[in-house]
Amino acid sequence: MLKKWKRIRSDPLELVLNLVQLIISAWIIAIGTFLLGDNHYFFWPPTYKNVENDVKIDALIITVGLVLFLCTIFCVENKWVIAILFALIGAISLCLAALSFMHAWFAGFLPMGLNVVGYLMLFSLTLLVGHFK
Repeated sequence: MLKKWKRIRSDPLELVLNLVQLIISAWIIAIGTFLLGDNHYFFWPPTYKNVENDVKIDALIITVGLVLFLCTIFCVENKWVIAILFALIGAISLCLAALSFMHAWFAGFLPMGLNVVGYLMLFSLTLLVGHFK
């Protein structure tokens, strides 16, 4: 493992990509932890609020973040694993952006509209790192 880290340290692009990958994984873990702690975060539409605030979905978000974090720390070379994790993170961030936009637009809760920008930034970082990995 030390040999892999020495190779990463010698290549500046690889070092930046791994750093951004760590930031993405920490961001996803933070989002999942926040959603796990707030069981009433999503409230619109009222018929789907139980599905949107489900603990299992929050646990899945945290698990994806932890797996990506461990894959980054242990320098997993399998491209399929990283691609699947990035696809899951992209889907999670776009779903959260859509839900936040719907809350801001249809429910009139405009502070949730600011979250859309953060989720779209997470999605763009995921695309950027996924492209160069």
